[in-house]
Amino acid sequence: MRSQARRLGFGLATILGLSPRGFFIPYRHAGTVAPMGYPALRPLFQAAEPRFRAVLDDIAAATRELDAIAAGDGPARFDQDWFPRLDAAAAYAILRAHKPRRIVEIGSGHSTRFLARAVTPSMRPETISSLKAWRNASTARGASSSERVKPIEFSDEA
Repeated sequence: MRSQARRLGFGLATILGLSPRGFFIPYRHAGTVAPMGYPALRPLFQAAEPRFRAVLDDIAAATRELDAIAAGDGPARFDQDWFPRLDAAAAYAILRAHKPRRIVEIGSGHSTRFLARAVTPSMRPETISSLKAWRNASTARGASSSERVKPIEFSDEA
């Protein structure tokens, strides 16, 4: 009963425009659909659980640095919709924990700002390579104050 009241409150707040509380997709048969698991996926998730826990531990170890980002220190921001917060924290923490020499990013934008922020002088990666055409120079400049980020350009020439 309590969860129904909560959903109703969220739904009304969103529908009335008072406060967005999620997406609500009406489905007339929703009441007759039984919850269903995905048994084929269960062993895959169970096998990956230690790695998930390790990433969460890495995030916990980077709490002070992630708090500084959340407080507005630097161009990386959690208050945006392009790079989900948990993904941003995980990417940052994984780079800090594993200290790769080369980082190749497929796509670039706000995630690049987190990757550039995670790189420390002691890591000395050769470069962060972003495989995406830069729409404007401000994206590349906003990623880092140094030359750590190198956009890879593509050509149609053979």
